[in-house]
Amino acid sequence: MNCPICGTPLGNDEQSCSNCGVRRSEMGIDYNSPSQNMMYSTNNSGCGINNFGNLNAAAPKIRRTIKTVHIVASVIMILVTVGCFLYRNVYLTRSVTEDLGDFTVTFPNVMKENKSSPFLNLEADKCAVYSNQKLAFAYAKFDISDYELTESELAELEEQYISDMDAACENGLENYRKKDIINNTLRFYFTENNENYFSVMRGDTNDDAMYLFVAYCLEKDENNYTIKMRSMLDSIKFK
Repeated sequence: MNCPICGTPLGNDEQSCSNCGVRRSEMGIDYNSPSQNMMYSTNNSGCGINNFGNLNAAAPKIRRTIKTVHIVASVIMILVTVGCFLYRNVYLTRSVTEDLGDFTVTFPNVMKENKSSPFLNLEADKCAVYSNQKLAFAYAKFDISDYELTESELAELEEQYISDMDAACENGLENYRKKDIINNTLRFYFTENNENYFSVMRGDTNDDAMYLFVAYCLEKDENNYTIKMRSMLDSIKFK
């Protein structure tokens, strides 16, 4: 701090200017306010109390930075939530047409291949199961080229095969209960791993092969998924 009259440096403890003699009390309120004096004093480390003024000046920037971080975090959380919702309610629930080699089939929802199913135990030339948490689809292919059947004989074989599968399921599936048989389609209930299921099974022939198609869901969901299961079987197209 300097004397306002002559500019000579003025010590904090000096009550008058050593050069011109003007008393501190005559220099004005800025030279007599204790708070103002403190703003110009420094400690031994060179860190003046005036540095707190710098912190106060930086506070708005700090607050803006924290606010920006909060906004970015909120946006990320919203995007994650929306992404999970879309994955569960759009991606997983969309219909998907799968190419399974000899034929295509349209699943009402996304399904993945499943290695655990009672229908994988069939002694078939080819067998696979696809499922999600609500529905499952299984198929088995049997070579019948040695039989050299006519078209009418193939149609009869489809119905006969389903009748034979009725007997096989009764012996091979736990708690098997037949609902009905209509032409080449068998509907039934069974139990697997303490869960009760409703199933629709259909026999089809194509070229020199006999195909067995099965769609099933939990028995408690029968009314909700019967139409979807039938639509899935009806969507099968041989190449």
